Amino acid sequence: MKARVITIVMLLAVFGLVSTSWAHHNRHAHKKMHGHDALMINLGASTTYGYTFDSSLLGLPFEYFLASNHHIPAFGEYLKGYFGVQDVVSYNFAVPGKTSEEVLNEQLPQAMDVLPPRHIHNAVFTVEGGGNDLRHFQVEYMDQCTSSDPYDQYVCIVNLNVALDQIEDNLYQIVSEIKAAVPEAVVIMQTQYNSLYDRLPNGMACANDTMIGIADLAFEGNPEAGHPIKGLNVRIREIAAELGVQVGDIAGYLYTAPGDLYMNPDFFGGDCTHLSGTWDGIPAAGIPGDEVGLGYQAILGSFVYALPVE
Repeated sequence: MKARVITIVMLLAVFGLVSTSWAHHNRHAHKKMHGHDALMINLGASTTYGYTFDSSLLGLPFEYFLASNHHIPAFGEYLKGYFGVQDVVSYNFAVPGKTSEEVLNEQLPQAMDVLPPRHIHNAVFTVEGGGNDLRHFQVEYMDQCTSSDPYDQYVCIVNLNVALDQIEDNLYQIVSEIKAAVPEAVVIMQTQYNSLYDRLPNGMACANDTMIGIADLAFEGNPEAGHPIKGLNVRIREIAAELGVQVGDIAGYLYTAPGDLYMNPDFFGGDCTHLSGTWDGIPAAGIPGDEVGLGYQAILGSFVYALPVE
C-alpha cells in the first residue's frame, strides 16, 4: 500500500491546474446530469472545503486560505478518466467547523435533494466527519486529559469514549442513508490525522506531549492493543467494512509510511489544524506560502487508492 500511495501522490502532482473556484462548483445549485456524466458529492468540514491555513489562530486578522491544489476538484478531474465520462457534476456541501452531527443533519439532506430522479450509473460520495467533534472535546476536557490525577484521567477517557460513540453513530447513519439511496455509489470515508504534530510558523509546538498522545489515542487507539479506547479511525475502518464502502486512509498512510511521516511538517498547514496545500503566504507577517502542498497531495492519493479496481 505504502509504495502505491507514494507513487499516486507523485503522479497526481500534475493536477496543479485545478483552481480554488472549481472546488465549490455548484455547491448550492442544481445542474442537469446527462448520460455521459458522473456525479460527485462531498460532505464534511474544512478539509473537504479546502482550507489549508487559518491566520486567526496566529493572532492575525481573520482570513482563511484555500489550497489551490485542493484534493476534491483534483479528484473530480481524476474521476473523468476512471468512469470514462465527459464531465463530473460536483456538489461540495462541506462547511468548515461542522461536527459529524451537523454533517448528518444539515449536509446529508442537501445531498439527498440534488440526487437525480433516475438511476445513477457513476456516483461517488466522500464523507469526512469527527475531527471537529474531537476538537470540541479537547477544549472541554483539556485540564482533565493533561492532569496527572488518576480520577481526572478516568474522566478524560470515559468522556472521550462517549464522544467517539456519538461520532461513530453519526457516521454510520450518514453512510447507511447514502447506500440506501444510491446502492451502486462509491462511498469513501476519510480518516482523520493528528494535526497536533504540527508547529506554528514561529516554531511553537501545537500541544504538549501529553495532549499529542491523547490525540493519537483518540484517532488510532484500539482495545485489542491494550488501549482504553477504540479510536475514531479504527471505527471508521470498521464501519466501512461492515457497510461495504471504501476508506481514504490518509491517517493510515501517514502513520505507517517509513520515516515518521505523521511528524513531518511538510504535511501540515502551519495552524495546528489543517493539511498543507499550495497557497500564497502573508508577506506582512513574514509567513511564507507553500509551493508544494504535500498534505492535500497525500489525501488525493489516498482517495484515488480507495477507488475499487474493476
